[in-house]
Amino acid sequence: MNRAYKLDIIYSKDEDNISGKVNNIGYWAGEKASWQEQTHNIVKLDIATEPDMVDINGAKLYRYPKLSLPRLKVDTLKEKYKIKVVRDQNKADYGIVSNKLIDGLFTDSWDTYYQKDELLEFILKLKPYVGKIVEQDFINKLNALFDKLGDMDRIAFKLAHSWDTSDDYSNWSNAWANYARESATRGGYTVLLKNENVPTFQELSKSKLILDKCLNRICNEDAHVITEDEVETTLQMLNSNDHEARAMGLEMLANCNVEECFDKVAYMWHWAFERIRYATNWNTVNVKALRERMYDVNPHNQNHSIHAWNQLVQQLIKEQSFTEWVWLKIRSDIHENMINRVGFNRKEPGVGSPAIFDIKLEAIELRDTYFNSVIKKPSGEDILDEITQPDGFDDLPF
Repeated sequence: MNRAYKLDIIYSKDEDNISGKVNNIGYWAGEKASWQEQTHNIVKLDIATEPDMVDINGAKLYRYPKLSLPRLKVDTLKEKYKIKVVRDQNKADYGIVSNKLIDGLFTDSWDTYYQKDELLEFILKLKPYVGKIVEQDFINKLNALFDKLGDMDRIAFKLAHSWDTSDDYSNWSNAWANYARESATRGGYTVLLKNENVPTFQELSKSKLILDKCLNRICNEDAHVITEDEVETTLQMLNSNDHEARAMGLEMLANCNVEECFDKVAYMWHWAFERIRYATNWNTVNVKALRERMYDVNPHNQNHSIHAWNQLVQQLIKEQSFTEWVWLKIRSDIHENMINRVGFNRKEPGVGSPAIFDIKLEAIELRDTYFNSVIKKPSGEDILDEITQPDGFDDLPF
């Protein structure tokens, strides 16, 4: 990563003169397109995120802080895989980390951090005002700063703003602002590594790491897989006014094999979220591990908004869990909660205007791009076609 500096411009209204100071902010890690983008997604570390990326047998593990990983679940691995948890990271085969730990090492900034060459443009915009609002000595200091910056270092410019400035200052600051808006180096939110966290990041950079939710998957591989028949009962528990029932339903989700029934867990999580986040066990370590896994499924829109359905479908496709079962559930919910609820398909006689439209359930379709992502269960005909292919089982000697 590259060092990040900030040049603070100080304006003296009485003297109509500018000066400045430079601060070492830390290290420039990259840019995010929006505030919703997760910081850990742009940070480059050697982290195993999937079970097949790590050899857990007989491994020595070191637990870093801020994990969503219950110790009781790790204990199940001690017998099955003969792992050991050690207190010295230097003696560990893998360090267990969380996205929360990584994100905490960095900070987001709205300031634009420019490449080194942009400092020359900044100086160029100032030169016409030497002897007016800036002294040559300050220009010389800026040139010296340019010489000291590394080729890949970044710098931000923080200009003083005031309603009562001279025309020269206003003209110069406007000229720079116009250039900054058009600069090709402008990005989104800047991600910076804090100076005080550099030693921790350097330590992580030299280590082989496992993400805590990856280890959670390994811990849950023998856990119960929620079936289609269990969804409605579990949803009733999650939406219950009985605090004990709601907490029990949430615990069932936390203790299941999430990866093998992700479509069902995501569906329930998305639509029960506003209830379960007030469950009495919401902040337990076990549930926190589930919250970390389901973070991207958290609804960002109200349930009656089409955006909520879009978000759920897109996330299920991303997780390769957009099954035919969950698509049919979503279709039925849209028909009931969006079409029927607003008055379409009303059949009650004598209530308001007569029903004119008839929008059938089957009329709700996915666009081809999304329909092709639906994971279907193989039918009996599909299985028969498969085993009767030339490379199938039709050549068995009986």
